[in-house]
Amino acid sequence: MKFSLVMTLSAWLIVCQAHEPHYYAMNNDPALVVQDETLKAVDDDFELMKGQIAEDYHCDPDHPYRARMENRDPHLMIIDNFISQAEALHLIAIAQPEMQRSKVVADTDENKLSTGRTSFNTFLSRSQDAVVHCIEQRASRIVGKPLANMEPLQVVWYRKGQEYQPHYDYFAQGYAGTDRELKRGGQRIATFFVYLNTLKEDQGGTTTFPTLNLNVKPVQGSAAFWYDVQVDGTDDPRTLHGGAPVHYGEKYGLNIWVREGEFN
Repeated sequence: MKFSLVMTLSAWLIVCQAHEPHYYAMNNDPALVVQDETLKAVDDDFELMKGQIAEDYHCDPDHPYRARMENRDPHLMIIDNFISQAEALHLIAIAQPEMQRSKVVADTDENKLSTGRTSFNTFLSRSQDAVVHCIEQRASRIVGKPLANMEPLQVVWYRKGQEYQPHYDYFAQGYAGTDRELKRGGQRIATFFVYLNTLKEDQGGTTTFPTLNLNVKPVQGSAAFWYDVQVDGTDDPRTLHGGAPVHYGEKYGLNIWVREGEFN
């Protein structure tokens, strides 16, 4: 199946055809499962940020962002200023109290912990406030798919030494979790990874694309955008990517995944 995708980015229009993606961790060995842990830590400053933006937030339909092509085939674009600093801090504030150890889609009917993905994360409720809804709309306009096709936004948090080893976002055939996920809206067709804070050169935490020999540096407000499948709809293993270890400090990011059909 093919679909036409119209992307409006500032002053330019990109029209392309693509098909849908799928996600699983490469490290599915049961021996890699680690003990679950839940982290509940919210800072007073985050609470202040959350309150400040919620009071007078206005969703700007003409939010000024810019895009540059990082790789043509497969398509990988960097969108500068995809979200504002205030929006980034708000997402951290509402997500931090709910953070839990990240899990992966594996060869079982349930997601599991893995030493291949050692970060924390939480899913936000669909359009849970004005900021979240605005960001959902922004991504929807770029990818040319309705909000109903988007998974709930996922905020991720990496502390010192934490990483996500190279993996795919499309749901690969041959895994029990794949059939379960495909029934919830079909394949993942596109990924946005949004950086909620900036990391210095020596802090690590880049988004790596080993096959493409590319590394994307975390810059607050920017987003990496790519398709996880080829034009004919087949899986694109060239989209292999990972989150490099954070050497010190912490990294916050936002996953936005889009399905081929309505997500449920």
